[in-house]
Amino acid sequence: MKISIFVHGVPDGQKVWSRDGDDAIVTNYYGQGQNEDVKFLAEVRKNGNSTFAYYTYLKYNNVTAYNGRSGAYVGLTIRMDSLCTEVMNIYHVLDIVYGKNVVGKIVAEEGYKTKFITPELNESNCKAIETAIINLLQNAISGRSFVMLTDQMAKGTSTTKLNVLDCDKQSILNLLVQGTNVAISPQYDTAKEGMQTAKLQRTISELQAQNSKLKADLNDCNMRLNRMEESNRRMQRETEQMQERMRKNLQYETPSITDETSDSKELLSSKIFPFLCTLIIIAAIGASWYLQKTQTDALAQNNRNIEIKLDSLAKEVADLAPKDTIKIDSSIVLDEVTDSLPESSTILTSNE
Repeated sequence: MKISIFVHGVPDGQKVWSRDGDDAIVTNYYGQGQNEDVKFLAEVRKNGNSTFAYYTYLKYNNVTAYNGRSGAYVGLTIRMDSLCTEVMNIYHVLDIVYGKNVVGKIVAEEGYKTKFITPELNESNCKAIETAIINLLQNAISGRSFVMLTDQMAKGTSTTKLNVLDCDKQSILNLLVQGTNVAISPQYDTAKEGMQTAKLQRTISELQAQNSKLKADLNDCNMRLNRMEESNRRMQRETEQMQERMRKNLQYETPSITDETSDSKELLSSKIFPFLCTLIIIAAIGASWYLQKTQTDALAQNNRNIEIKLDSLAKEVADLAPKDTIKIDSSIVLDEVTDSLPESSTILTSNE
């Protein structure tokens, strides 16, 4: 198995040191930081006709060059011709070497800032770094921790980001075997935080959609309100114009209305009043006739009742008296009774 060590960064322009020469892939790490303080990459890449596994420890955030220029970085890369399954052990080896052999030799750290203290990367300041990495690897990795590289592993179509706390040997190995690169950083969200972040992002998206809809509804309401206000102003103007026309018409029509009222009064006096008097007279005559008719009917009914009683008395007398007794003529008695009635009654009876 072949292992190569690369020390690289931007002390004064991009520099790469290795006893195994240059590597174009190593130089591509410049400018790929996303504000990570520490970023570790495990990937399988094609390099010419060869395939290698690269394990790279990178320091990106707040790194300045020897001349004070910002945007620099520091990198340590292990290149292997086999895939090491102990990825997290390699991460910890490089993290230890950076803290013990890079800081104070190549860069200085003050708080959150990192600055190159040398303009060059050469054997004098990098040889010790290489030696430290190899010694630690020998103690951290066994010979059974390597598998053969395949073209499938070198696809490199995507990268999965993992927090250090979520990393385990098998999950990382599965990703690399499938051709997925792995990026590891303490600053990445954990799986739990990622779920919470995704949930919050969905909530934010929903709220943004609701906000957009509310804004659209508000704009629509404002437009409708403006149209209603304009319609209201138009109606007020039309109402005021109509009131003005009515006021003018009343001024011209009031005298004629007064004249028509006077004429109407005269018409009532000359035509309608005599007609009402005639109706009253007719009603009085009708009422008198009705009363007289009622009295006549009552007298006639009395005469019939008397006749019935006389006939009944005549029959009783006839039954009691001897057969040769003189019969009473009811008609004569009736005439006498009639003669004794008041004169108005007699007249009514004769008329009947």
